[in-house]
Parts: sequence; C-alpha cells; structure tokens
Amino acid sequence: MLDTAIIGGGLARMPDVQMPFRDFIHALLDDVVAFNRTSCALSNFPGEHHLSKDHVQTILRDIAAAWRDFSLGANRRLLARAEAAAGPGNLLLTPAS
Repeated sequence: MLDTAIIGGGLARMPDVQMPFRDFIHALLDDVVAFNRTSCALSNFPGEHHLSKDHVQTILRDIAAAWRDFSLGANRRLLARAEAAAGPGNLLLTPAS
C-alpha cells in the first residue's frame, strides 16, 4: 500500500477497501426488507409488508451517509499510515481527474 498514489486527496486503492462492503450493503437492505415482510409486528398491517419506493429511498440515503462516513474515515486512516511509513512529503500525489 505504501506505493499507492494519492488521487484527489484519496488513496487510489480505496475502491479495493470499499469492495467487500458493497455486496454487504445490498444484502443488508434485502434482509431488512425480507424481515419487514415477515415481522409479527407487521402482521396486522399487510399494506406495510412491501416497502414503498420512498421508504426504500430513505433507507438508501441513510446507508449512503453511513457509507460516506466509513469511506472518509478509512481513507484518513490509510493516508495517515501511508504517510507515516513513507515519511512526510514522500507520497505520490496525483490531481483528481
């Protein structure tokens, strides 16, 4: 990782760090929706067994905010480690395209 370029303030390999979580996020949303369809609490409200598009969009916005926080935090930690290992001013900086 120490030879990884910095592009626009982020590690070029950040997508590699994020990749395992992409499938997890989709699986989590699918599980939430499936649970809501079978929840005892909802058995008296059959209209709520299928989430509306607006409700799903709200959930996805919340997940996106958490995803952004995770990505920014991971990027900060990885940049700090790379900079500490390479020494200040020794990282390859590339402007964002």
